[in-house]
Amino acid sequence: MSMNSNVSSVQDVIRDGEKMDIYYYSKQNLFIQSRPTVRNNKFFQALTSPNSGTNQFIFSPDQGLTDLILVVSLLKQGESGADFTNYALNRGWMYSLIQNVAVRYGGSSQYFWSSQQIALQNAVDMPDAPTRDTLWKLAGDALMGTNPLKSGANDFAKTRYGYMYINLPHNTPNGDGLKMAPLPSELLRQPILVQLNLNDSRTIFSSNSAASSVNMNVPVVSNAFFQCVQVRMNDSSNLLTNEEDPNKITYVYPLKYFAQQQVSQRLDSGVGNQVNITGFRNGSVRTILLWMQKDEDTAGLSAPRLFNDNNWYAPVNTTLSINGEIFDVSKFGSSQLLNLVNNKQASEQVMTQYKLDAGALSPVVGGFTGTYLKVDFSQHSDPVTSSNLLVGGKSITNSIVNFQCDTPDGEAGWRLYWVSLYNSSLIFSQGNCEYSF
Repeated sequence: MSMNSNVSSVQDVIRDGEKMDIYYYSKQNLFIQSRPTVRNNKFFQALTSPNSGTNQFIFSPDQGLTDLILVVSLLKQGESGADFTNYALNRGWMYSLIQNVAVRYGGSSQYFWSSQQIALQNAVDMPDAPTRDTLWKLAGDALMGTNPLKSGANDFAKTRYGYMYINLPHNTPNGDGLKMAPLPSELLRQPILVQLNLNDSRTIFSSNSAASSVNMNVPVVSNAFFQCVQVRMNDSSNLLTNEEDPNKITYVYPLKYFAQQQVSQRLDSGVGNQVNITGFRNGSVRTILLWMQKDEDTAGLSAPRLFNDNNWYAPVNTTLSINGEIFDVSKFGSSQLLNLVNNKQASEQVMTQYKLDAGALSPVVGGFTGTYLKVDFSQHSDPVTSSNLLVGGKSITNSIVNFQCDTPDGEAGWRLYWVSLYNSSLIFSQGNCEYSF
């Protein structure tokens, strides 16, 4: 006979856990939002210089800020003299349009992130391959002025749009568990300032041999604007600033991670490269992301030109060591499987890659899948608890980090990039805000 009517097996006895009813709803498994809120996305702000240069998004202290996106519309064929006949854009072309992004939360330090690493962070954050690939496609689908897959039709014959998620320390495009609480801007005395630096919109195209110039003849962005999501209290008396003296409030806002600005190094040879990974700061490193780019994917100052600037390639046959101790090894691409079973998706991204056939542009048959290497130091944990559960990483300050790798084709002409992801929080105090690592 059972020791207890609620004990059905030996496992019930030996497992040290709290009992939870998953048949009936009760106080044990029901939760109620204690500070009711309402969400809106009504705030728009147009870019003052949508085709190049610096633009700013200013969010004055007004309760919760979460998502921030950039929306772009392109000229269509013939509009303002635009002639796309001999040109093409890769899928995800909005990442090519952007040079870098910076943010300052009130009076906090300002950090910059390249468009490449924002693209990679968006891919890493997503919960699975379908949503990851859709997010990339929304940032501008592949477009050709003369599309061989559509009997030579011009994809620019109608207005085309792109929608890019701006991945900042306080937000994420992943709505399936990784989403953090809104950033409480009411605790700040100064606005949140996002700075967006753009490349010249004429320079982000591939061109065929019939093109008169490597660049488009006119700037191609007809309209662009920021749009954000706000979360506001139903009753403003629930705000901390109305419950306590604002000058005495200290609030800790956990971040999903903090991405250090990317660092890169040109590789001297195709095999046996030895690279000292640098750019570390004080703090706990959860992950290092590494990828390669081929020189010829961005080279070319005259038409024809193949501009595949967002094509990623994972380094091959890699070993990463810290002060002589080996932490990560990937042989023959083995990291792809390990990343898949620990992160719900392989370290890859479906992209576009163009080639030239007798001087004419055409997409690579079968498409192109970019890859990258994800070196995790933190133990895998459920993304539902990612901003609520602090999982330790590796302190690398003042350490020698050596990375051995081969290039994908075993030849020179490559550059290695890396980005470190840290455990971090934002500390709000006396109307100001600063990062803590």
